[in-house]
Amino acid sequence: MTRLRTLIVVAVFCDAACASGPAPRPSSPPATPQLSATDLLGAGKAYNGRGESEKALDALSQALALDPSLVEAHFERGLALSRLERLDEAAKALSECLRLDPAHADAALLLGMTFDMAQRFQEAAAVYQAALERHPEDPRLLHQMGMTRMMQNEIKQGVEFLSRADQVAGGRDAGIAGDLGYALLVAADPQGAAEALRRARNLDAKDPDLARNLGKACLAASDFTCAEDAYLALTRLSPADGEAFLQLALARIRGGRLPLAEESLAEAIRLLPSDPRAYFLLGTCLEARGALREAESSMKKALALDPAFAPAKKWLAAPRKKPPTR
Repeated sequence: MTRLRTLIVVAVFCDAACASGPAPRPSSPPATPQLSATDLLGAGKAYNGRGESEKALDALSQALALDPSLVEAHFERGLALSRLERLDEAAKALSECLRLDPAHADAALLLGMTFDMAQRFQEAAAVYQAALERHPEDPRLLHQMGMTRMMQNEIKQGVEFLSRADQVAGGRDAGIAGDLGYALLVAADPQGAAEALRRARNLDAKDPDLARNLGKACLAASDFTCAEDAYLALTRLSPADGEAFLQLALARIRGGRLPLAEESLAEAIRLLPSDPRAYFLLGTCLEARGALREAESSMKKALALDPAFAPAKKWLAAPRKKPPTR
């Protein structure tokens, strides 16, 4: 029976009952408790905690309709909007949160990151700077300010902020140490980069980006043992990453470990069959152990994959003894 038919039956029953006597006084329906702004804020926080951003927005909008001055509702709403990549709306919500509470460090952090995501780096830097005047020892703000400076190509200032963040965090934050290491690598300080990235790796050995950047730093610093260790770790973390095997081979070649380099190159070629670099590096290994015919064949494969690949062209054009005929 549909709800409409049920209501009709009930109405007919009431008409019949009413005809036999005076109408009874209607009883008041039970009161439905109305959720307060605080209740709705709590619901919005819970939804955000579960990653249910749309539901969070609904609850938080209701909370703000009841109490527009609810600071945390503006913050949580900004969080939900940023997760939905509605960046302009998120920025407005977080700006309102900061207007109501200028000392809200989390809102400043999220607003700055929202501007960063929108590539509005100058506005992001202004937000972080204002927040750092109130919270000069907040490593999160220092970290994000450093990354924003790096994205603005202000390398020196980026390194300074990241170094300060690392210091304030006591060197115990893998993310900060890793980003500092990357910044130092960009700043052409490979030894400093390697030191920071080693610390980061000790804190988080499962992050492939830390291993990858440590390998780059060690190669740039001509520390081939360190580079080999880093790239070997990367191949274990990401066994399908052909580039990792290619860089591992390069570290082994530069460290004079040619047989192991050939093993790495075999895997790189399997994973990157159309990459001429792997065949070129294999050719250099083969040449070093006197296998000139095989080296020439490998160089020709590299050139077949990319006719403009200059290293292979140069190798093939260079005068050298012809391999003995068989």
